[in-house]
Amino acid sequence: MGAVRYVYKRHKTCVFAMFALANTLHNYRQEKDITLHDASEMSGLTMLEIDMLETMQGDIDFRKVAALLDVYGIALEINVRDFPYLPQKYYEKYFRASPFEG
Repeated sequence: MGAVRYVYKRHKTCVFAMFALANTLHNYRQEKDITLHDASEMSGLTMLEIDMLETMQGDIDFRKVAALLDVYGIALEINVRDFPYLPQKYYEKYFRASPFEG
């Protein structure tokens, strides 16, 4: 296993995984009527950081994703293989069991 990694470069990450992540974050925030400002206040991230994650405009820093997932109380339903080398606790906390694992 490689070294622990938190940042995934946009141009080297599966576009489907990026879309699923962005879509999950954006849709949850919209469904719960949480503004960017409120999400920023609750997570400690800037509104720009949240917007960039939701619109796939930058690299994915999973520490930032984790801050939002903690605030929202949700887990991702995406293939863990698309984000290798995260700490094991991230896989356990932030990803739901997926039929794509294995």
